[in-house]
Amino acid sequence: MAEGNKNWQGVAGKFAKQLQYEKEFISAPFIQYSESVPTVLQTTGFEQARYFNASDTTDPWKAYIVAKPNPGDLIKINHSMGFWIGNGAIVGKSFTVAGIVPGQTQLTLYGGWNMIGYPSIESKPVSDVLLGISYTSVEAFDPTAAPYYLKILSST
Repeated sequence: MAEGNKNWQGVAGKFAKQLQYEKEFISAPFIQYSESVPTVLQTTGFEQARYFNASDTTDPWKAYIVAKPNPGDLIKINHSMGFWIGNGAIVGKSFTVAGIVPGQTQLTLYGGWNMIGYPSIESKPVSDVLLGISYTSVEAFDPTAAPYYLKILSST
């Protein structure tokens, strides 16, 4: 459970992140009025978004691909999700969202690999965020670590 926003609970907020790479792992820290993928990502110029749903053991990877007539099975993006967006058109754009700051966000973790966002506007060490949770490693976006663009974080 992320509790980094307790002092801001219920307040409207705006978040912006400059997109510097052709692939970015991002999350929206606010409760959105509309969670539809095109609405949440409207400022990015994205061509595709991908999310790993650990609760779906048959087909965990969900996608939204703009160029397809049926864009895919990723329908909504909410403040508890971490997701990939990508293509050359996002470079130099901004991922900007506005919404309500949650006081807490309950995240369900499953055995094995999970892909989650960090639904907070406050920075904290990994060990504080995952206090009381048994985990092997935590990975984060690293633009220099092709092909998966991930690096293992320390717990501090």
